[in-house]
Amino acid sequence: MAAFLALPALGALPFLGASFLIHTLYSVFLILGYRWGELGAVYPLARGSAPLLVTAGAALFAGKRLGPTPLAAIAVISFGIIALSRHSLATATPPRPLAMALATGASIATYSVKDGIGWRVAGNAFSYAFWLEVVDFIPWPFILLVRGGGWRSTRAASAGGSRAM
Repeated sequence: MAAFLALPALGALPFLGASFLIHTLYSVFLILGYRWGELGAVYPLARGSAPLLVTAGAALFAGKRLGPTPLAAIAVISFGIIALSRHSLATATPPRPLAMALATGASIATYSVKDGIGWRVAGNAFSYAFWLEVVDFIPWPFILLVRGGGWRSTRAASAGGSRAM
């Protein structure tokens, strides 16, 4: 679709560049979190912390202030998602995957707020979104080839499962 859309306005290019870096960091944090920890601990913490951090980031950087009812709803939803990991968090989950989960949540919040501003600057939200997907794809073939595993992982996870990088 990006080939059929105009490039975003020049003022949006710094946002696309920053998004490239932030989305790449997001993916790396998430992969490392899954490598070092359990899905049941990492995913709910990453996804549950993000709405809280987006709300704070939107207020600080975009001037978007919410009333008490939407804030309460965001808190209930976020803590509900985080609560899904309570069993994993109550057991001896090492700090490293938890740190990666929180870094993932922070990167989700960062790109959400930054992309929200970038779409406005771009003049066309669809063009910004589709070109962002093109830009986000760029590093992954190189990362896969540089790490020496080719296009597929040659290492199997325990119990026949699949591995993230």
